[in-house]
Amino acid sequence: MVDKVAPGIVCLKINMVRPFDGNGCSHSLATGFIVDKKNGIILTNRHVVTAGPVRGVATFFNKEEVPVHAIYRDPVHDFGFFKFDPSRVRFMEIIEIELDPKSAQVGTEIRVVGNDAGEKLSILSGTIARCDRDAPDYSPTGYNDFNTFYLSAASSTSGGSSGSPVLNIKGQAVAINAGGRVKEATSFYYPLDRIVRALHILQQNGVEQTQLVTRGTIQTIFKYYPYDETRRLGLPLEIEEVVRKNDVNGTGMLVVEKVVPDGPGSQSGLEPGDILLHLNSKLCTSFTTIEDTMDQLVDEYYQQKNRETDNNAEKDEKRTDGNKKGTMELIVYRGGLKLNLSVQVDDLHLLVPTQLLEIGQSAFHQLSYHQAINFHVKCTGIYVAWAGYMLKRAGISEHVIIDTIGNSQCTDIEAGVKIKKKK
Repeated sequence: MVDKVAPGIVCLKINMVRPFDGNGCSHSLATGFIVDKKNGIILTNRHVVTAGPVRGVATFFNKEEVPVHAIYRDPVHDFGFFKFDPSRVRFMEIIEIELDPKSAQVGTEIRVVGNDAGEKLSILSGTIARCDRDAPDYSPTGYNDFNTFYLSAASSTSGGSSGSPVLNIKGQAVAINAGGRVKEATSFYYPLDRIVRALHILQQNGVEQTQLVTRGTIQTIFKYYPYDETRRLGLPLEIEEVVRKNDVNGTGMLVVEKVVPDGPGSQSGLEPGDILLHLNSKLCTSFTTIEDTMDQLVDEYYQQKNRETDNNAEKDEKRTDGNKKGTMELIVYRGGLKLNLSVQVDDLHLLVPTQLLEIGQSAFHQLSYHQAINFHVKCTGIYVAWAGYMLKRAGISEHVIIDTIGNSQCTDIEAGVKIKKKK
């Protein structure tokens, strides 16, 4: 199996060339694997692709090196894609590794093949122990995944294994390695269901059409609570009985963990501790169900806009014209009371910064969704990614949010640039 898949696994050398979204400039080694040999698409982690500008090189099994560039990184989940030119690999036949998310089950024997600790083609073994682990919490000021389950196994992966395929005996990828505990054997793997969706969209519409990978959000973080915890939060036993009958394999329900101030969830009245029961009149105990619904609403919104106009320029303008793309109907339990809430869905990609402004060695960008969650503030304003000479002289450090310059309010980078030019 290893002989079969080795030509599809690459070592990634990544340089993050500017501070961005809580991360500084850095150099790192990681792993990726080819999921589309025709278009030259490499799958790896989001924290490898990073949210900001990067330069990268992929080293193949036969030591050929080919430049790669980022084409997509998910706004929330820990996966992203690099692209390379297949014609530049001259001395080896490129193979792609098949994605099989349905094979990720408790008890599945796996091999994690990658560059563990920077050692090329390390092979780590394990058995999937859990498919419902909470997303790992890496940093209070950096990137963390949420609204998803993770898989876990005792495979002892370390730095360099990020982005490694988690392979079954057939050589199919059932998950992607994401992280692990530093002093323990436990490793965390991100499941493939959302990855498969994004890859299919890119393959159908062209790898550069990343704006078609629609993503929705209500700016709310859910967490999976076991039934004993939901009882403490006021869930009636008769409701628990109904949920257990409809979700035989489930052990709990989704509960609101965090709500971003002034976001759609907050505006609709969602509060931490609310137990989600129904989504659009259907029982919902799955992260995937919520995300599928939100993504579909955003997708339908843009399809409708595209039908209304044939002007490409107008289509681009419509994407940033407001951020309400649809509505979800939720039924939640709060302290034993049933509440019906109508929640607007935002375009998640519009909450992710795509521009970087540098002045006096200081770096700024729009406050990101992740930083808004970390600091529990409204997702607007200018974020100091790097203090640099100018701000350090003024006694201002990183992770500061600038909302006014002089007497003028700044909601985004464009507004800040206009104010600065006037000054």
